[in-house]
Amino acid sequence: MRLHAAGIAAEVFVADSQVQYRAPLFADLDAQARLAGEADWDGFLARLHERGRAGIVLEASVRLPDGGIAAASQARYVAIATG
Repeated sequence: MRLHAAGIAAEVFVADSQVQYRAPLFADLDAQARLAGEADWDGFLARLHERGRAGIVLEASVRLPDGGIAAASQARYVAIATG
């Protein structure tokens, strides 16, 4: 979505990932994602523009109805400019 909003055409893929399943979920899926650590969109977009390729790490979690965590993941995504 960020690449599309920036008007950048790119192929995006998961380079590596880790998932932890902590509890079963018997309700609607409620997932949230955010940048990991010191990652920033501006730096990612600048690297992609300069090099034609850039990576960024995102963390995601799936919440239980009581607010606990059903699953957590961390993944490194790589974008390769196509246009």
